Amino acid sequence: MQRLPGAIFEQDNAQPHTARVSQDCLRIVSTFPWPVQSSDLSPIKSVSDHLGCYTRAFGDGPRNFEPWSSDVDDT
Repeated sequence: MQRLPGAIFEQDNAQPHTARVSQDCLRIVSTFPWPVQSSDLSPIKSVSDHLGCYTRAFGDGPRNFEPWSSDVDDT
């Protein structure tokens, strides 16, 4: 993980990730919070929430999506 600057480890609190040796390693990397023992294996909601918080930190952002609409193929 040290060779991947900005990488985020998704901590799902699975048993291998909660071992003391694993916890010691995880102290030096950024972890992505995840519900404890989540039965939902799809990360989309958690990732979507995280991205929403991240983008809101930068203000409203662009409101005009017209430049990208020409790139969308409606077929």
